[in-house]
Amino acid sequence: MHTAAILETSGRLFPLLLPAASGCDCRLFRPAPGEKFRCAMLIVSPDWQGEAPDLSCRILLTPPDKAALLSRVRAERIVSFGPSARASISFSSRTPESLTLSVRREVPTLSGRMLEMQEIPMRCPPGEAEESLALCAATLLMGAHP
Repeated sequence: MHTAAILETSGRLFPLLLPAASGCDCRLFRPAPGEKFRCAMLIVSPDWQGEAPDLSCRILLTPPDKAALLSRVRAERIVSFGPSARASISFSSRTPESLTLSVRREVPTLSGRMLEMQEIPMRCPPGEAEESLALCAATLLMGAHP
């Protein structure tokens, strides 16, 4: 079983990610402030504000603008997501019901598989664009995509 931690301020992504995590044999948790731990993936929400945890992970999934705040995180691979052309995962189109992810460079999944550059249509709940993108990117890296 893989472990994935999520850093967020609003608390909206955690319940949305639970079904994907359980379907991928992944335990999703919220770390306590100051907690030291190791996990397979750390998901950083676009709304996260706080002090960087002292942890190590295989995959750090983060918006590019949060990376500088995560200096205490040791990650084997950093995967960025956001509307920027510089992000590893972005979206090429979005409707109220779906989002087409654009994987712009090879990225790892929790299972160890590498995803090649591609466009992946996914269903997403309504919400802010960056929050929907975070949800879809995390779901994709957990391995719960069509």
